[in-house]
Amino acid sequence: TSYLTTLSDKGLIVFFPGAKPSDSWIVLRPAVLLEKINGTLFAPASFPEHRHSLVSNTGIIPISKLQKIFPEYDINMIVQFLLQLELCQPVTDTTDASKELTDCVFFPSLVSNTRPSDVTIPPRSFVWKMYTSSGSEFF
Repeated sequence: TSYLTTLSDKGLIVFFPGAKPSDSWIVLRPAVLLEKINGTLFAPASFPEHRHSLVSNTGIIPISKLQKIFPEYDINMIVQFLLQLELCQPVTDTTDASKELTDCVFFPSLVSNTRPSDVTIPPRSFVWKMYTSSGSEFF
């Protein structure tokens, strides 16, 4: 594992260690996977690669939706890859009030930048807030 970690630190591969060796992932060609992910998630709507609309007014995307977009890959590996590249952040519920958010990720780049014309609160809605690790950080 130290050899794989060294190769991953140098950017030659991407290594996601697991609790057991059988739970670990090694991405030998990270540029190919990155191109596939970028082409699928972030391509303009006019591009043929853009098959899925993930834009939401909150940027919170269920992992199950990502699984439908990338059926040929293990979803845990895709999520770890997205987190490592800092394309998304894990959504954690500090109040434990909403179990729906435990399997979601937050994509800041997918937040709709247009102001909604009407703000309605559905019966099963949630409110989320973001915290920074430092008082000097802003969104």
